[in-house]
Amino acid sequence: MRDVEREVVRALKAGEGDYREQDIERIQFQDCDLSGQSFFQASLENVVFTRCNLSLVDFRHARLQAVRFVECKLVGIPFLNADPFALEIHFQSCKLISCNFGGMRLRKAAFRDCDLQDCAFIGSDMAEADFSRSMFRGSEFNGTDLRKADFRGAAGYRINPLNNKVRKARFDLPEVLSLLEFLDIEITP
Repeated sequence: MRDVEREVVRALKAGEGDYREQDIERIQFQDCDLSGQSFFQASLENVVFTRCNLSLVDFRHARLQAVRFVECKLVGIPFLNADPFALEIHFQSCKLISCNFGGMRLRKAAFRDCDLQDCAFIGSDMAEADFSRSMFRGSEFNGTDLRKADFRGAAGYRINPLNNKVRKARFDLPEVLSLLEFLDIEITP
C-alpha cells in the first residue's frame, strides 16, 4: 500500500459526522470513537483509522479501497456486506471481535499482530493473507482458501486442512501441530 499524504481528523466522539454516501479520500482518523457510525454506501480510498473504536460500524455497500486499521477496536462488523469491488483492507495491531469476513475475496489482506476473537472466515478467499503474530480465539475457517497465507508467530487458530485450502501456507512449530487434530491420528512422543 503506497504512502500518501492525508488530512488528519482527531478525537471525534460517537455520533459526530455523517459519512453515509460520502466520498472519503486521503483521510486519517486518529483517536476517534466512531462506534455505531454509518458509512453506508460511502467510498473510502486511502483512509487510515488509528486507535479508533469502530464497534458496530455500518460498512454496508461501502467501497473500501486501500483502507488500513491500526491499533483499532472493531466489534460486530459484517465486512461481508461491503462492496466487493476493488476491496483492499489491512489490519495492524487491532482487536477484532465477532467480525464476519465470510465469502469475501481478501487476497493478500493483512491481519498482523491482531487479536481475532470469534471472527468468521467461512468460504473466504484469503490466499496470501498475512496473519503473522496474531492470536485467534474462537475464529472459524471453513471452506477458506488459505494457500500461501502466513501464520508464522500466530497462535490459537483451528484450521481443518481437510476442508480448507492450505497448500504452501506458512506455519510455525509447535502451533502447526493443531492442524493434526482433525486427522484422527495418534501421535506418540
